[in-house]
Amino acid sequence: MLKKKTESEKRKKKDSCINTQVSQQDDHQAKAVQLREEKKKQYIESIKSGGSTRPESGEEHEDSFFDRASVFFREVKNELEKVVWPSKKQTMLSTSVALVLVIIISVFLGIADSILGWIISWAFKS
Repeated sequence: MLKKKTESEKRKKKDSCINTQVSQQDDHQAKAVQLREEKKKQYIESIKSGGSTRPESGEEHEDSFFDRASVFFREVKNELEKVVWPSKKQTMLSTSVALVLVIIISVFLGIADSILGWIISWAFKS
C-alpha cells in the first residue's frame, strides 16, 4: 500500500513538472506571437504615415553600403526576436541523440567496410 502511494505521488510530481514546462513554452510562444503582432502593427502604421524608405517617384534611389548594412542588421535583429529558442534540456537531448546516431552509423559502416574489404582481398588472392 505504501509503495503504491509513493509511485502515484511520483507520477503526480512528474505530471505537474511536465505541465509546468508545457505552460512555460506556451507562455513563451504567446509572447512571441504578441511581439510579432506588435511589430506588424508598427510596420503598418509606419507605411500609413509615409515612413516608407522607397522613393515614390520613378527614379532609382541608391543607398550607400552602410545604409543597406544597417537596414540588414536591423531586420536580422527583428527576425531573431521572433525565434523561439529551445531550452537547455531540449538542446542537450537533441545533441545526445545526434551523437549516438553518428556513433551507431560509423560503427555499422566500419564493420561493413571491414567485411567487404576482407571479401575483396579473399576473392583476388585466388
